[in-house]
Amino acid sequence: MLNEVEYHTLLVRRIAQLLMVGGAIGAIVVFIHSTGPFNQPGYHARYLIGLLIILPALIDPLWSAASRMKPQAIWLRVRVYSSRFILAAVAVILIIGTLIAFSEVPKVQAANQHRNHLITQLESMGITHFYTDYWSCYSLIFESQEKLLCGVVNHHLNPSHNRYPPYYTIVRADKKSSWLCPKDPNMTTTEYDCLDWLEKRMAKQPPGKYKRYEIDNYVLYRYMLN
Repeated sequence: MLNEVEYHTLLVRRIAQLLMVGGAIGAIVVFIHSTGPFNQPGYHARYLIGLLIILPALIDPLWSAASRMKPQAIWLRVRVYSSRFILAAVAVILIIGTLIAFSEVPKVQAANQHRNHLITQLESMGITHFYTDYWSCYSLIFESQEKLLCGVVNHHLNPSHNRYPPYYTIVRADKKSSWLCPKDPNMTTTEYDCLDWLEKRMAKQPPGKYKRYEIDNYVLYRYMLN
């Protein structure tokens, strides 16, 4: 039998676990009803990273059940072995996820090197204002410490998801702003894959107005007229 203090401690713990699980379920329900799972779910899954906080609330009851030794009742055996199986599956998933994360390190390092080289190239060319896709824009602004400013455009080259509007205002006010789009669709999302429309738009521009470059898997159209 539990004494009063032990009972109170257990009750508080169970209520806290229930609230954490309830909050997680609510977050998942909101996420399911958003556009995230349908529009590039891989990118939007990052919004669920906060659910890791509920792992203790899920693992504790499983561990308590799995740690029972040689249960006699059938229903207890089912509970114990089911808990052990779930914990083993969670451990395998975490190990696989860790291995995948470490395997991505060289790829990320290479991407960082390409981004730094791109920044250096743009700066050396005197390009400080340009339009580009969402996934490139803010990383370039951040990595360049705002030496480069860009406006976000979608695949139709229309302004979209400019989280900090003054950046787009500055770029739009500069009539000499250039255009930059990824060559590889995997570097962005379908909504911001702007290269096809950019090529079509540039084909209609007067000769000599823009000059085309290919830098670090990007296509750059630099404004040339003075």
